[in-house]
Amino acid sequence: YCDKRQLVTCVAGVIGAKVCHELLNTGMRVVGVDNLNYEYDVRLKDLQLAQLHQQFGTSQFGFEKLDIADRSSLEKLVR
Repeated sequence: YCDKRQLVTCVAGVIGAKVCHELLNTGMRVVGVDNLNYEYDVRLKDLQLAQLHQQFGTSQFGFEKLDIADRSSLEKLVR
């Protein structure tokens, strides 16, 4: 178990979900953010997030619906 946390953006996307999965497999805790926009099917994004939650649980993986362009929300999350 690693006490370090990583922030992964676009975590519901294909690449972000894969990066998140690899980090979680090393024992890291991950906070993932995504604005869940409609760049591609949101159902696929929901499925990827559900798989991460099922496999790693909320103690290791956290998710925030957040647009990283919203500076104040991002700063609040990082604090």
